[in-house]
Amino acid sequence: MNILKVIIHDDFYAIDNHPAIITHQNIIPYNELEKKVLLTATYLASIGIKENTKAAILSRNNPEYVVYLLALWSLNACAVPLNIKLSDTELTDIINFSDAEFLFYNEKEKRNLSVAIPCEAFIKSLPESGPFEFSEINPDCISVIIFTSGVSGKPKGVMHTLNDFLNSADNSQDLLSQSQADKWLASLPFYHIGGLSIITRTFRFGSSLIIPESLKHTDLRDSLDNQKPTLVSLVSTQLKRLLETDWKPGKELKNLLLGGGFANEELIKEAVSIGCKISNVYGSTETSALVTANSPSNVSRKPLSVGKPLGENKIFIENDVLKLSQYGLSGEVLIEGNSLFHGYYKDQYAASKKLINGKYHTGDIGYIDKDGDLFIQARRTDLIITGGENVNPIEVELFLNAIPGIKESCVFALPDKEWGQVVAAALVMNRKISVDTIIEFMRGKTAGFKVPKRFFPVEKLPRTSLGKIMREKVKEEIEILLS
Repeated sequence: MNILKVIIHDDFYAIDNHPAIITHQNIIPYNELEKKVLLTATYLASIGIKENTKAAILSRNNPEYVVYLLALWSLNACAVPLNIKLSDTELTDIINFSDAEFLFYNEKEKRNLSVAIPCEAFIKSLPESGPFEFSEINPDCISVIIFTSGVSGKPKGVMHTLNDFLNSADNSQDLLSQSQADKWLASLPFYHIGGLSIITRTFRFGSSLIIPESLKHTDLRDSLDNQKPTLVSLVSTQLKRLLETDWKPGKELKNLLLGGGFANEELIKEAVSIGCKISNVYGSTETSALVTANSPSNVSRKPLSVGKPLGENKIFIENDVLKLSQYGLSGEVLIEGNSLFHGYYKDQYAASKKLINGKYHTGDIGYIDKDGDLFIQARRTDLIITGGENVNPIEVELFLNAIPGIKESCVFALPDKEWGQVVAAALVMNRKISVDTIIEFMRGKTAGFKVPKRFFPVEKLPRTSLGKIMREKVKEEIEILLS
């Protein structure tokens, strides 16, 4: 049993003393990481974790997170990464819904959760143990359930296998040309698909994973300047804050993936002007992260394109004119590939509406130009992406509508230079309520990034003939008001 042997491509396996994980404190070579994972897997098996067991992980990025993740996969168990920004109530709901039987956490993330399962802090060192008979690792079993904001009111558990992540890594190789000499900066949280895929992408090619002190832009810059990664993946907010510190990329940084929402043309041009080799990328939790990329050689010419499909991925545009790709015509973006998800946990009906005939219906609107490059015009209609975090407006409306004095609400996105988008809310109120009262009501009940930054009192909300609130019309009216 050796999970690293399963992950690492055969061409890159002779890596015993090569750095696997690099932190400010130390370097963990591959042979030491292998030993840590084996000891941890043996311990996890001793406390009852086995094939198909679901275990939640609540932690910031650190080496122990990586060890526990790999140890769970060694047992064919399923990891449930938890977003540390969620409230105790939200975390409890996800843990219970996912049927997690264990919760492992960073000692700094002690929370007051109402869950009837063992909750243990990461054990950083384990004693040597006797031989243990492990089952063969099955990379096709469900290895991760990642909860992401959908558009139906509650987060959905996206199910992936280990092979999904490995296929995604292989698909990106034409763009990244990874080797053992590469160093990935773990610049995104491991509880997001973008951060989790950095782990598998790193180890797939025997590269090194740099874990910064935190994901604050100051610590990211410190790692960029001192540990000199060759590859990094950022959302626009992170890049903007780095540029505000007068950061300049080193010659070793061969590719900067930019994703997690709409790209800002001015931001891209500024970054390119100081030497950043940027690739605009496009993907989602359901696709194991990136499925298309606009390479650095093309991004200056087409800064707003997300480029062409990578590897085995295929892109289709579906509209009322033709049910297939056609240059220049806008429609829903459909994705076909070998890294697509395997359904939503306990919600196969919703999955059946998104996975149709082997194609993932993204809900995003875009078009393909004459060169075959994809442009995204609208992201998932209602979903708000603020600073790389997905916000479901329906979920926020449920909180707002529960506040005494608020008759109804409509939540939508407004553009923002720092965050890409911010959460805004139009409110119909029975009586005057202060913004502080609204924020105080929501604080502790939901993650801070879901709390609206802008509030607009209105007399009524426009509706369709069937009584549905016209979210886009509300947004248009507010934008006219602000112009």
